Formats: sequence, structure tokens, C-alpha cells
Amino acid sequence: MMKSFFNIYLRIIAGYSGWVVAAISVLTIVMGYYAGQASFTSSSRDFLPQNEKALALDQINEKFGNDNRKLIAIIETSENVLAQRSLQAMLLIEEMVQRSELGSFTRELHHPSQKVISPAQIVVYALYLDRAIEGLIKDYPEITKSFPPVLRGGAKKDGSLQEELAAHIPGLTTAEKRVVLEGGTLPLHLPSMTAPVSLIFEPYDEAGLAAYLGRASFAQFLSQLLSKDYDRVGNQARYGLIYLEIPCDLSVEQTLACEELFLALARDVELAYPSVKIRILGQELISKLITAASVHSMWYLISIAGIIVVIILTLIYRSFIDVFVNLAGLIMAIIWVFGLGVLLQYTFNPILAAVPILIIGLGIDYGLHLTLRYREEIARGHEIDTALQTTLQSVGFVLVITTVTTVIGFLSNTIAELSAIRHFGILAAAGLLSAFGIMLTFVPAMKIMVDRYREKRQKNILPPLARNKLCLSCLFDRKKRHQQNNEQIPEFECTYGGTCNKIGIGIGVYLAQKPLAVIVTVLILTGVSGYFASELETRFDYRDFLPAQFELTKTYSLFLNEFTFSNKNVYLLVEGAVLAPDVFKSLGALKQNVMKGLMVGEEERYESPLELARKLSNYASPNFNPEFTNFWSTQIDQDFDGIPDETITSNQVEVLYDNLFRYAPDQASRVLRKDATGYTAFLVRVPVLYANEQEARQLTIHMEAAAEILSRQIQSPLARVIVTGDPVVTSSILKSLRVDQVNALLITVIMSLVVLTLLYLRMRKSLLLGLVTILPLLFVIVWGFGTMYLLSIPLNVITVTIASLTVGLGITYSIHITQRFLEDVAQTDDAVCALCISVTHTGQALFGAAVTTAAGFGILSFAIIPPLSQFGIMAAFNIIFAFLAAVYVQPTFLYIWWQHKNIFPMKFKSLSLLNFTKQSKPRQSVA
Repeated sequence: MMKSFFNIYLRIIAGYSGWVVAAISVLTIVMGYYAGQASFTSSSRDFLPQNEKALALDQINEKFGNDNRKLIAIIETSENVLAQRSLQAMLLIEEMVQRSELGSFTRELHHPSQKVISPAQIVVYALYLDRAIEGLIKDYPEITKSFPPVLRGGAKKDGSLQEELAAHIPGLTTAEKRVVLEGGTLPLHLPSMTAPVSLIFEPYDEAGLAAYLGRASFAQFLSQLLSKDYDRVGNQARYGLIYLEIPCDLSVEQTLACEELFLALARDVELAYPSVKIRILGQELISKLITAASVHSMWYLISIAGIIVVIILTLIYRSFIDVFVNLAGLIMAIIWVFGLGVLLQYTFNPILAAVPILIIGLGIDYGLHLTLRYREEIARGHEIDTALQTTLQSVGFVLVITTVTTVIGFLSNTIAELSAIRHFGILAAAGLLSAFGIMLTFVPAMKIMVDRYREKRQKNILPPLARNKLCLSCLFDRKKRHQQNNEQIPEFECTYGGTCNKIGIGIGVYLAQKPLAVIVTVLILTGVSGYFASELETRFDYRDFLPAQFELTKTYSLFLNEFTFSNKNVYLLVEGAVLAPDVFKSLGALKQNVMKGLMVGEEERYESPLELARKLSNYASPNFNPEFTNFWSTQIDQDFDGIPDETITSNQVEVLYDNLFRYAPDQASRVLRKDATGYTAFLVRVPVLYANEQEARQLTIHMEAAAEILSRQIQSPLARVIVTGDPVVTSSILKSLRVDQVNALLITVIMSLVVLTLLYLRMRKSLLLGLVTILPLLFVIVWGFGTMYLLSIPLNVITVTIASLTVGLGITYSIHITQRFLEDVAQTDDAVCALCISVTHTGQALFGAAVTTAAGFGILSFAIIPPLSQFGIMAAFNIIFAFLAAVYVQPTFLYIWWQHKNIFPMKFKSLSLLNFTKQSKPRQSVA
């Protein structure tokens, strides 16, 4: 059947070569049209798994507000960020934000100044509050004698003045804030006052800051906006943070516009205050940088790969036509990859940017094997059609097998939960099939056309330079050095008179005769590598794709290293039963349980419907509202202890939610969701701090255990509690990476083993030969993981594909060795002689293929995106390991298999599929 297929295929290529070239060219033009529409983007959404937790987080960001939608400015000074000049620079940023177009993008909060949060704002508020209290006590002693007041039961007492003051301070204008810092007089006139009070401010001096902060309860947030070196006694810090809120309903383009405008404003402020440096962090700025770096890296690497390919092909072929034809085939394959990506509606992210490089590294092998074997047959005096027939029936058959196994390796990634890895596997497999199809149609068709033209003109088919064969492995051939030194070369005499070199690549044949030593050595090496592999770190952070040399990357590292504040949250999303009294009442116990966690952040950032109600009814809170307090104390919490009464009903809970939206709509929208049918869900936001995978996993376990408090109160089967958030999803991603890697590896190994077993069972009546062929690759995988640990390369969203890729690609070398051994042993009936011939001849060809493939993957090591670089390094290492295993380890297993072949009886004849004939000339020399 396979032979018949190759005969039909050959007739089409030989008989219609012009039409084949035209068809491939037209198809390439069509794919080029689609390739021109390829879009490059980068988003953390590409790396989210398709599970309940990730989908819930996406829903929360869309419906309740994205906590990551904040612009961050890092203020850096050589002295003290709390000095007057630094605080003035912060106020200038706030002023410029309010005056610019950026103000129209930001959410309209209760007070415009709340759009920007900075150390300057807290310091100014504390200074103003201190002077205001002193002025009120001096001019209004009667109504401030109990200042600050104690409110109970929501009744208004003499504390109304402080309530008015608390509402007045956030409304200070930027000009008034400058007076507070620089010195001057400001009038204070509150509704309850009969006459204004003049507040006199001295120029700000950070030495007295501690006294001002002592009167302001909100001053506790100052440390969260300052770097770790913050000295509370000397009131000094080198770095400070400014937060600018961006609403979650802005599009990606609008958000990016906000971030770029904020960046431009920061540059203007730096010009006004040269001693201050401002660094900007924004989610879309990061995504834009990663996208730009991916595109730049891809084209840069493609250019390098193209140059290297041209050099290698020129050295090997020594023919302009052959170099051009093979290079054209590779370019076509790349065009097809981009076109297929567009047709599959993929956007090219940092992972997919590696696919074109993979196609170059793998596609070049197809051209090398076909062209060199075709030349070998022409050099033997065969006609063009006969040479092509022999080439396709031998090399073409092996390329089909290796392509199938490699495609299996790529497609095994389609089981991954992460869409980016799935798309990578699908597009890499499609690209490899494209390269295979082009190299086995366009390249031989072009060769036939060119060679027939030469033949018609009575010219040599092989160009003069191409007749002087260049062997890459000869560069490392010790035989030449032996000859130069007049040393005798250790050779093996084959039964039919040929000789075989037993040095260099041929050492594998010598080792095959000592199988116990080889097996013990391999097992020791694998055991040591396995120990290192067990310590290998699994890691995921979307920002790992940031190139190290860029300013934005340094800014992000500075943020992580210098500040302890984190805006990361774990969410408990309750859907259904949100009006159930028992569920609402259990929120108090939930908070007590949650806050016991060691990695839980500041309590002030904890949010829930109950917590919002408590803040609105707490006079000491900036959110205090007297009208809501009156409702709360009469309807929900009559003893005013912060705990809902046991007798509350569903109707009262619904009215409570209505009041939350009435008096604090922005805060309520962050914890409650309402549609046309009523309240459908509520959210609990828990601030957390975690540093690594282990802490993320522990945090997830703690939160899921705490969520049981809510789950036990839910009676409806339609209701549920979902624990999600960045650490939960990160833990889920890391787990998926490990599980998907194992599953992809198992699928690749099992499917490849099945394919090889069925093939050799039909061709050689052997059940074990497939296992013998794939066994060395299992050792290679462990060696690769051990090397990753030694090189400090973690398992991430790209390197996790290495294992299955190694089997898919590395099995090529094993199949070539096995196939050549079967051919040679059928003619010599001597396993050692056949191994020597196979390893020294096919091994040399495999060396060239391994060098070019490893070089192709090695090009990725120059990528400016760290995970791509790591992937390239490890792919190159594993290719070399696979080659070494094929020529030094596999001969041992083939030798053992040959000695015990009678376990499964079989007949060793020339492979009919490969069409070897009795008239074939015997090899004269195999040295």
C-alpha cells in the first residue's frame, strides 16, 4: 500500500512538476494574503486556563471591577521622598491629571481628588486635619469639648462638626494643598459654623510629620505607599507610590491611551522637578511592551535563522540553485504558518512567535535529507526519475514516519488547559505539516525541472562545486588527524570485506558489545538527572515575558523589591441565595476565619456587603453616613455591635443592599451584582500577600476551607461559592502545567510507540523493535529536566512543552538508526558489522541534521523574551542529547534485541517497501 502510494506520488511529481510548482506557488500567494492580516498581541488572558476558577475571575473583573486597573507611578529621589519638593511634584501630577484628558477617562468618584492616591495627599490631609482641629477647638470650644465625638445608635450629637470636617478634607483643591505644604492661610467654613476660621500653615518640614500623623486615623495607609526603607522616626523613604484609578469598563485601547498619557504627564513633571524621577507601571503598557518585544524578537530571530540557513546550505550544497530552492521552501512554510494562524483566528502571542523558528529548524532537515540522498543516487549514475524514486522510497518513507511522530508530539499539547499552549501545539503541527508538504512537493519538482533543463543542455546535473562533497562531520573526524600523524586507524573488518571506523561516532558500536556497562552508566546518569529534575521549579508569571533590559521591566522589579504593599486579592464569589439571611449573617464569621491566615493583607482592604455596611455605620470611617447608620441600627443591628440580628429576614437583607447602593453606589458595585431579576451575586474581597507557588497553594487551601462557612449556609442547589483570584488561578495554572506536561508526554510516547510497533510488527514481525527505538528518548527526557535544573531554567508555559517535543523530534534520529540497521543487517547478517556501517554512515548524516536543528532552536536563545530564550536553550540541548543517545546508546539496545530476536520469530529480508534490489552494488568502503 505504501509503495503504491509512493509510486503514484512519484508519477505526479515527475510527470507534472511544472503544475506542482505552480499549484504550490498559487497556494502560497493565497496564504500570503491571509498572513498579511496576522495580528500580534499579548495579554495575560491568553494564559488563563479554561476552568471554573479562571472563568469566575474573568467574570469578577467584568462585573465587579478589576482591581488591577490602577496606574502606578513610582516616585524616586536621591534623598527623601517625603521632602517638600517631592510632595510638590506629586501634587503637580494630581493637578495635571485633573486638567488633562485623563480626567475624562477616570471614574467620577465622590470626590475628584480620590482619583489619585499619593503620599502627598495623606501628608496634606494630616496637616490640614491637625490645624483644623486646633482652630475649631480655639474658636468653638463649646461644641468641640468632646472632640472627637462618640456616636451610638446613629443619633446625631455634637459630633456633626467633625462629620462635616471629614467630608470637607477630601474636597481640598490642588491650590489649597499647595498652601498647606508651602505655607499660608486658608479659611475653614463648615455648614454648622457661624463664622469661618482662619487656618495658618507654616512651610512643611518632614521633621514634625510624626506629630501630625498621630491625629489622623487614615495616616496608617502612608506606610503602604512608601518603600521598605521607610524610617518612621526620621520620616524618610527613598521611593513612594502614586495610584491612579482606571475604571474597568474602559476598552483596552482606552486604557492604553490613559497609561500613555499618564506617562507623558510624568515626563513633564520630571522637567519641572529635575531631582525627582517618575516610573510608570500599567497593565496595558506591559502588554504593549511584551507584544513589541515578541514581534521584534521573532523577526530578528527569523533573520538570524535565514542567514545561518543560507550559510549552512551553501557550505553543504555548494550550489546556488539548491540553496535557493530549499530557502524558498522554508519561506513558503513560514507564510503558510502565518496564514493558517489567521484562518484559525489565532492572535500571535509570545509563545506562537516561536513557531516560525521551529519550522525553519525542522524544515531544513527535510530538504537536506532529500537533496543529499538524491545527489548520492545521481552520483551513482542513476537517471533523474530513478534517483528520485529511490530517494522518496527510502528517505521519504523515514521522513513520513518521523513527521507523524513529531506531529503527535506537537498535538499532544492540545489537551492543555491553557489556550496559549493549545494554540502553540496546533499551529506548530500545522506548520510542520506545511513544511513537510512543501519540501516533498515543491523542492523535488523544482529539482526535476532544473535537472532536466541541465540534462537537455547536456550539462552535468551536479554542479562542479557540488561534486566536491562537503561533510560537516568531517570537521570533527579524527581519521584525518590520524592520517596526518601516520597513526594506524582502529577499524572493524566486515564480513564482505568493507572496513568500519571505530572512533568518533563509531564508538557506539564498540560500546554495544559491552551492554551491561552501557546500561549501568545510562541508569546512573539518568538517576542523577532524575534527582535534579525532582527539584525543578514550576513557575508562571505573565510578566516573566518582559525583556530584562527594558526600563519598564526594571520598574516592575523595583516595585516588587522595594514595596510590601500588594493589590492582589482572593475572591469568594457567591452566586444565588445572596438574600438568604443565614448566608449574610455568616459573613461575620467568615471574616474572622479568613483574617487568621498568615498571608492575608491589611484588614482595611477587606470588602464584603457586611463590611461595607459596618464602614458606613462607623463614625471613625471615612465612609461614615448618618442616614445609613440610622437604618442599620434600627433594622439590621439594633444592639449596634456590628453583628446582624438573628431575626433579620430576606426582605430586610434586600433593603440593606438597596441602601448600600443608595448611599455608597461605587463601593456597593464592587461587592454586589444586580440585574433585572434582582440581586444575583455578592463578592468578598480578601487582600493577600504571597511570594511563590508554595505560598499561593497554601493560601488557596486556607481560603477554600474558609469558604465552607458560606457553603454550609447555602440550601439551594442552584447556588454556589467559588474561590478565585490571582493566587488561586496561578496555583491552578501551575498545577495544570505539571499535569498537562505529564499527559502530553504520555500521549506522545504511547502514540509514537503504537505507530512504531504496528509498523515494525508488519514489516519485521517484531513487537519489541518499536520499544527499542523509543527507549533511549525516555532517558533523554530525564537528562533534559536535570539540565534545566542545573541551568536554573524553570518549567513555564513554553518550556513545559519540551518533553513531548523531545520525543517527537528526537525519535527521528532513533528511527534513522533503526531503519539503516535493518537495511544493513539484511545484507550482512552480522549485527556488529551492520551497526558499524549504520552508525558511521547514518550517524554522520544525523550529526549534520542535529547540528542544523540544534542551531535552529539555539537561535531562540538570542530572544529578548526570557521564556523564549530558555525554550531555545533547552530544545537545543535535548536535540543534542537525542543525537548522542541515538549513536551511543541505541546501538546497545539494537544489539541486545538482535541477540534475542528469536523470542519473537521473524524473517529478515530486504524491505520490499524500500525497493532494495539484488542488483544493488555492494559498498566498497564504509570507513
